[in-house]
Amino acid sequence: MDNNFTLSSGLIAAYALSALVAYLLGSISFAIIYSWIFAKTDVRKLGSGNAGATNVFRSVGVWAGILTFVCDMGKGVLALVCSDAIIGTLVYGGATDSTATKSVGYCIAGLFAVLGHLYPVYFGFRGGKGVLTIAGIILMMSPIRFVFVFLVFATVFALTRTVSKGSCACALAYPIITFLYCWFGEHMVDAGRWPTAYVWMQTGLAVVLASLLLIKHRSNIVRILNGTEPKLVIKRSTKAA
Repeated sequence: MDNNFTLSSGLIAAYALSALVAYLLGSISFAIIYSWIFAKTDVRKLGSGNAGATNVFRSVGVWAGILTFVCDMGKGVLALVCSDAIIGTLVYGGATDSTATKSVGYCIAGLFAVLGHLYPVYFGFRGGKGVLTIAGIILMMSPIRFVFVFLVFATVFALTRTVSKGSCACALAYPIITFLYCWFGEHMVDAGRWPTAYVWMQTGLAVVLASLLLIKHRSNIVRILNGTEPKLVIKRSTKAA
């Protein structure tokens, strides 16, 4: 598999289009959409005020929450699929055959998908906190890393029944997991295919995404430190509040 990376004008255009498509996909706030469908109100006016799956589960109901969960995660996956298709079509005339080119495209698309989720152009730039969209991106980039991150979340959530604690634990663990896996599981196995630059690029993206997640969880962190962060309780009714 070709790993030569040349930043041509065509590749720059493909990356720019990938970023735009990813941002527009990320901007689709399914929490807001499904809260209107199921409860005829904006989820940002309910509960914690966050446009995310946890608040939908708490404030709208289980089915709206499940749909939000799946779609928020799915748009992270789709953003990277679109990036691959755009680069393959515009640069290679088919499938992307360069690991380096694909990896850079994934990083760009992933970042802009998360920015779209946090600051959606369709909904006044007031979005969610990015947990599930980031999860979808991790799943698409590396299913093995996704499993490790999920185990961190599952362990913390099982012990605390608090989604935000699990999310923040994942944010702290994700860059470490990424570096260790990319270095020892990929670079040390095949340095030609997974060069040092790839390791630092993946780790850098992990640090940026984790930082964005923690910044968006500032109020949750304060409540965690004060011992007032609520546990997850799913609303059974889907009536508007």
